[in-house]
Amino acid sequence: MAKKRIKVEELAEILLIKFTEMEEVNQKISETANTVISNIKSLDSKKIEIDTSQLDKALEKLQEEKIEINDLLDVKIDKMAEISKQTAKLNKVRIPNSIIMVFLISLMISISFSGVLYVKTDKAHKKQEYYKNIIRLIPRKVVKRYVK
Repeated sequence: MAKKRIKVEELAEILLIKFTEMEEVNQKISETANTVISNIKSLDSKKIEIDTSQLDKALEKLQEEKIEINDLLDVKIDKMAEISKQTAKLNKVRIPNSIIMVFLISLMISISFSGVLYVKTDKAHKKQEYYKNIIRLIPRKVVKRYVK
């Protein structure tokens, strides 16, 4: 295959067309840059105002909530301090182990003593019933002689 050769005149025409297109693009870029610069200058000269009333209201509400939370925290801290004081007082009033042991031993002795007394009174009650039954079997005339 043979390569197609471009003549110098055709090459010059193509380069001239591309160069013209580049100048047009350069002109458009320059115009856009000038427009942007003029817009920026106009913004610089204007005073921009932002409505911050809602932000102010939100900030006031936040500060009020902060004050309420601080008050609640102070109350809670006071209660905790009071509880710790009460706990410290309770620790000072602690009963020694020896006193507790004496109390428990005396309780056990009294329980065992009451058990022994119950058994003895139960035996005495049974004896009493036995003798009452025997006395009922004895005729009344005999009983009247001995019992006044």
